[in-house]
Amino acid sequence: MMKKITFLSMMLLMFAFVRLGFGQEMMLNGGVESWDDATHPTDWTVVYNIDQESDAANVHGGAWSAKHTGGTKKLGQTINGVVGGDSYTISLWYKVIPHDGTDARIWSYWKAGGSNLSDNAAELRGPNSAYLDNNGGVWTEYTVTLNAPATADAFYFELRTYSGAVVYWDDMSFFHNAAGGVEAPVFSPVAGTYFGAQDVTITSATAGASIYYTTDGTDPDNTSTLYTAPVNIAATTTLKAIAIKAGMTDSPIITGVYNITTAVAIADLATLRTQAQDGTIYQLNSEAFLTFQQSYRHQKFIQDGTAGILIDDSPGNLSTTYNIGDGITGIIGTLGSYKGMLQFIPAADAGAATSTGNTITPVVISATEFVTNFENYEGQLVRVDNLTFADAGSTFANGHVYPTTDPSANALDFRTSFYGVDYIGTNIPTGGRDIVGIANERDNPYLTARDAADIVNHAPVIPLGSTGIMIAGLLMAAVVVIRKGKLF
Repeated sequence: MMKKITFLSMMLLMFAFVRLGFGQEMMLNGGVESWDDATHPTDWTVVYNIDQESDAANVHGGAWSAKHTGGTKKLGQTINGVVGGDSYTISLWYKVIPHDGTDARIWSYWKAGGSNLSDNAAELRGPNSAYLDNNGGVWTEYTVTLNAPATADAFYFELRTYSGAVVYWDDMSFFHNAAGGVEAPVFSPVAGTYFGAQDVTITSATAGASIYYTTDGTDPDNTSTLYTAPVNIAATTTLKAIAIKAGMTDSPIITGVYNITTAVAIADLATLRTQAQDGTIYQLNSEAFLTFQQSYRHQKFIQDGTAGILIDDSPGNLSTTYNIGDGITGIIGTLGSYKGMLQFIPAADAGAATSTGNTITPVVISATEFVTNFENYEGQLVRVDNLTFADAGSTFANGHVYPTTDPSANALDFRTSFYGVDYIGTNIPTGGRDIVGIANERDNPYLTARDAADIVNHAPVIPLGSTGIMIAGLLMAAVVVIRKGKLF
């Protein structure tokens, strides 16, 4: 007997065909073509500091993009209906107005029962716990294909833009790949900025799949160049690849923009401090000496005979282990700033220390000089003598400002800017103190000691007048008597 095919069963068959044959886009309004108003794209539930953008230069596809003004601002939505174990391709296009390289990132999670899962942190939060490459301010794609964790039932997609940055987002996608589809190609090394030619390998996890690629920006198919050996990329190139196997659905096309560049040679830190904060890559050719470092954002302070600077290295690109007093030569990176503090942001590792055990002598300046000409000392190790804490008797806490004055009532603010230093929680000393520390800034200039040994009792200088000579003579006589083993 022939089975009757109802409208509902036809719809279910069609859904299964779509699911099994062609895959499914699950993100809502990923192209931001629909808007509730000029600051809220439709279907996006987490929306901070977004503006509707129509300038063709700042739109990747369609009529609109989402302009995101930074300050740790977010754009996000939760995507339900994830099937644990299935393959998904996450992709987005972005354009960063050149800033300091710490401007934008994806910050997403697989979810199960409303809770975040830790799987795929490297791909979904950063990437690699770092930032998206601003790639000189051109439209750039980030894409990755992943298998959902077995327990996943949803995906939270979020983009973040940070302080001082402006980012345009467009053509976002969360695509449920067809069952039986070929796994997407993977590039190694991953796309980004490099300081020399790269040999890029392309692989697919699907056994027997053939990979085709292009280097001219066009979409590849089975008539494109067949991948048989690593692709040598010696200039800035858009690499695209697809994996194909008979009897299976073709993989998504994966795009990687490789920016091959050379660094601008800089003679010393004083010269570096005068350069533009526009994404230009600089290489410091002089040897600079490490004066302080902390685990927070892998921050380091270095100085040479001309100036000092803060290295802010959240991704950990400067991966070699260094000690205080080590000399480092050839650091490569960009310049940026945070709350007025100039920062050098490494783009690659500098390699082994070029010298060790160097002694860095702080420059001795007055409180007035520190405040009046702070930019001359920012990032350097300095010493200011005979400072008295207004909060003497209480205890040091992280992230606090402690006013001090010298004997002439000139003010200088001490700030506990460094994490994990040994004087946090100890009593703030009374009386005059000679303080060695790093000149640093958070909208205002501060002096911060590296450890308790940097804060010592003030050693008064004996005046050389008649009274001073008399005191000096008595002290010398006392030393002579004591040396003879006598009391006086």
